[in-house]
Amino acid sequence: MYGALIVIMDKYAQLHDNQREIVDYIVHNPTQNVLVTGAAGTGKSWVRAAAYERCKGINTIQIGPTGPSVYGLRNSYTLMLFLGAERGMSLASLIERGTVAVSAAYLKTAQIFLEEVALMNAAEFDALHAILCRVMGRYDVLFGGIRTVLFFDVMQLKPASDKVFYESKVFAQLPVTAFRGFRLKGSNRIKDVDAEDAEFFERVLTAMRDSDMGDNRVYEYIFRTMNRVT
Repeated sequence: MYGALIVIMDKYAQLHDNQREIVDYIVHNPTQNVLVTGAAGTGKSWVRAAAYERCKGINTIQIGPTGPSVYGLRNSYTLMLFLGAERGMSLASLIERGTVAVSAAYLKTAQIFLEEVALMNAAEFDALHAILCRVMGRYDVLFGGIRTVLFFDVMQLKPASDKVFYESKVFAQLPVTAFRGFRLKGSNRIKDVDAEDAEFFERVLTAMRDSDMGDNRVYEYIFRTMNRVT
């Protein structure tokens, strides 16, 4: 029983080489901003969780655009909760107030993991940057100099209200050296299948991600995945 618990808790031990490379980079390069992207099932959540566990001595704040994006995560906030938004407050009002849910002293030894950031619109990304710059008293670097790791799927549905975060004013002005980018490969949701089926499942997941699932493909997917995909 206890052995099983240890395996579950040690997420790093269960990662494949591509995932471990990303976690190791995040852990051993504490001042470098990082982009981690990948399709559904490639292990973004596992990489984030393993990096969180291995970043010792750092206050890691996990922020997401919605409640479900940070549900169950330690030391986590929705974006609006982190910015201290009250009902009816606009982003302009939040920027003018210029405060967040934690102190500047805490942020000086902190890093931020932005989960599902593709669901964050450009205005929200710009607002987070402006407010953190004000809190930290630094306006020449992204988020006032707080190291940030972004986790997202570039094929995620765009926010309904605005452009996506990478179309924001702040992001457009960043030098290419501002982030180190990584792309996750393969699918962790495909287990105990032969190579032919694995390739088929990869194609189906990609089609679903790209909104290209005809009726026949849906039925075939359901038939072939019964008791085979977790």
